[in-house]
Parts: sequence; C-alpha cells; structure tokens
Amino acid sequence: MNARAADQRRRQELRWARQGLSALHLLLPPGEPPRVGQHYPLGDTTDARRGTSFYYHSHGPEERGRVAREHGHFHLFARPSGRLLHVVSIAVDPLGQPLAFTQVNGWVTGEASWSLAVRQQWLARWRVAASGAVGSVARWLRALLDEHERLLRRLLRLRQQRLGALSRGRPLEQVMQDRRTYTLASLAVPQAGPVLITRR
Repeated sequence: MNARAADQRRRQELRWARQGLSALHLLLPPGEPPRVGQHYPLGDTTDARRGTSFYYHSHGPEERGRVAREHGHFHLFARPSGRLLHVVSIAVDPLGQPLAFTQVNGWVTGEASWSLAVRQQWLARWRVAASGAVGSVARWLRALLDEHERLLRRLLRLRQQRLGALSRGRPLEQVMQDRRTYTLASLAVPQAGPVLITRR
C-alpha cells in the first residue's frame, strides 16, 4: 500500500466530510436516488487531451456484477489509439467508501483486446483533469489507484489468468463476447474505516 497516496485520499474524504459530503454527493442529483444504469455525472467526465474518462452508475439488485453492500461503481477508461480500454471498476458503499476493484469481461464495456503490459501502463497513467467538484472526485480516484497499486496489478494478473483458462480451445475474442462470463477478477479493498460525514 502506498502510504502517501492513502493519506491524500483520506485528507480529501475529510475535507468532504466537514461539508457533509462524499464523492457520491458530488456526482448524484441532490435528494433523489440514482437511476439504475444512468451515468453520473451526466455525459461522463472526459479528459480529451489524455483520452481518459470515468463515470459512476448503479445496477439493480437482480443484475450481475454487484458486490455485497454495493451502492454502485465507478468505471475508469482510457482510449489508446482511439480504442477503448477499461482500466478498472471500483465498487463503493452508500458512504462512497471503496469496497472492491473489479475487472469485467470485454462485452460489458465494449472494450478492445489489450495486452497485460498496456493495461499496466494505463493503470499507472490514468488520470482525468477536470475542474470543480468533479475534479476533486477525479483526484480522489487517482489517489485510490496509487494507494492500491500492488493490489491492482495483482488484479490484472488474475484477469489474464482467467482469460487464459477460458480461451483454451476457442478464440480470445469469442471469450470476450461470451455473455455467460461477466466478472473476470475481483479483489476486496482493504478497509481503513469510514470517514464520518458530520453535516449534510
């Protein structure tokens, strides 16, 4: 675990908490529950210069891909050479605290096929420059990636191992489009305890 990045993330959470906020408060419409499948913020958050983006959304309770206590999850993307790469999915609880990092199958996000090396590069390079409240969420996400870099690299290796096992005897592209397989790998985020939101 990267202690400096962990400190940066917790400091940001404390700043939000003093205002009665969390990352979710900054992205979701005030006073109403998120609509299932709707991307937040509306239109996603995109850094055109870097070719990166993210959004938050939630699934219905009957849908695949949820983890225990999940409120919803962030999807982080990059676009090397204009083709989509799903960096990682980050499930969070109702307080906005991270629960799990997940790698989903290709059909879920429509991403292209990428080598492990390219995925590792974008895990380290991903960031989104944005202003205002959304910008603070983007920086919080980057700190979270830095904090758990080793765990995320392990997750990528597990993803590759699962794809390798599934693609024995059939093409990789066929495996990536197989809707029977949703999650390729998932790892719980070590919990440091929630930051208490003091005012809303």
